[in-house]
Amino acid sequence: MSTITGNLFDLDTKDSFETSKAPKVYNYKVKASGGGKLSFKVELCSVPLGSPGGTWSTIEEKSDIASGVTASGQFNAAASGMSDSHLRFTFTRKVLTHGVSYELNY
Repeated sequence: MSTITGNLFDLDTKDSFETSKAPKVYNYKVKASGGGKLSFKVELCSVPLGSPGGTWSTIEEKSDIASGVTASGQFNAAASGMSDSHLRFTFTRKVLTHGVSYELNY
């Protein structure tokens, strides 16, 4: 299981992380805390990371995750013809909300 954690406070409203993982279906849980609301998105790239071209496609999206709530779901990171799937995770604090901390386990 992999974990991503972070904080979005003051002028910090968005974090993005890119990684390569085995192409399969992942179950996840994302938890928000600290008083604010969080949006969460997973995207899959059509080419290997670092290669020119390629487009990102959204494969999972959750919005308005309130502080104290744990949202769960799954995303399919299967990429045809590639040994690894190239993923981007984006966490965004909702406008005009308190700061928010987050933890994603997948």
